[in-house]
Amino acid sequence: MDNFPYISSDYFSEKLKPKELHLTKETISRSTQKVFRDEIEFLYVLSGTGRIEINNLSTTITAGDFIQLMPYHVHRFLLAANETIQCYRIRFSIGLLLLVSTNQSTYLRSIQRIDNAIPVVPLKPRYRQHITYLCAELETEFQLTPDNHEPLNLALISFISYIYSRHQNELDKKPVTDNLGWLVLQYLHLHHQEELTPDKLGEAFGIDRKEVNRQLKQLTGMGFHQLLNQVRIRNAAALTQFHELSLNQIATISGFRSEAAFYKTFKQLQGVTPQEYRADGTASETISADVWELAGYILENCRQPLTIATAARHLHLTEKKIQHLLKTQFQTTFTQFLNTVRVQVGRNLLVTLDQSISDIALLSGFQDPLSFSRNFQRVYGTAPSVYLRESRQKLSLT
Repeated sequence: MDNFPYISSDYFSEKLKPKELHLTKETISRSTQKVFRDEIEFLYVLSGTGRIEINNLSTTITAGDFIQLMPYHVHRFLLAANETIQCYRIRFSIGLLLLVSTNQSTYLRSIQRIDNAIPVVPLKPRYRQHITYLCAELETEFQLTPDNHEPLNLALISFISYIYSRHQNELDKKPVTDNLGWLVLQYLHLHHQEELTPDKLGEAFGIDRKEVNRQLKQLTGMGFHQLLNQVRIRNAAALTQFHELSLNQIATISGFRSEAAFYKTFKQLQGVTPQEYRADGTASETISADVWELAGYILENCRQPLTIATAARHLHLTEKKIQHLLKTQFQTTFTQFLNTVRVQVGRNLLVTLDQSISDIALLSGFQDPLSFSRNFQRVYGTAPSVYLRESRQKLSLT
């Protein structure tokens, strides 16, 4: 294998907007340099075999493996001369993860979803089919319509996050507990909101401040304070999309003890002030956190008998409030939104399961095949049977 001389890892930030997502199909045929990013990545291996190194621990990856790379994962591919890996790479901002988490009350849970494990899981066959098909469909959709993909992005991240969570019990946790650098870097990310110092971080592992900085620099090429500011501003930028939060609240949530320090650091790392970031389009338009909680609830429960009254009770909203949110944010009604989500679920089931359209209709949450077909025609402009036939023809040509 190629062994690169290591001085420091490359740090990249594509400065993705809070709801932006990049999906690419890539072929990797040689080892890569160490890198870590501001964004979150999921990799799904389509074919080939090689190794991936994460925070100086390496593991074999092969077709069907699903990899989650967080900003605290310094990683690179290690490939022998005859090895090639083909994969889908899905990269998105923490802002999109927060939207999937539905509201600011779940912010802490979103950023603290840290496992002491190498984040590589082998997917079960049926999930492989789902991921492959969904990524191929979205890749085509992005090429045909380059704008207005926010609902698709939200749905994709919700789905792949769900799939990864279903496989987390298969993570290999043993090696990570012996990797001090991994644990120190992870602790910094997990506790960035606190009044964190090198001494306090060191106390958690029985090491001094010099060893803290040595571990961080060896792994990332950056010192404690540089990394801490990077983590805090990354999360602050993600939170600017929630206009229910003032900039002062965002500064406090992100770990800054003074507004002046927050503004100065934000400008240094983002190139604009927090107000400019929120106002000039770098952050997305005003979003109600309630509507994302509502959308997530419908997505999670669409295959069950679901009424607006049930959603209102669960979310502690009035039925009138729900209808208002859907009308102002998505220009739709509760029933139409629910049926659209069910149709999208049904389309994935239609092409991945060998079952009748009547069975797919029931699995998608519809009471009868006629309602499924009518709504399918409304969303996709064609009947389910025609869509299935054309999809099979496309697959036979690939």
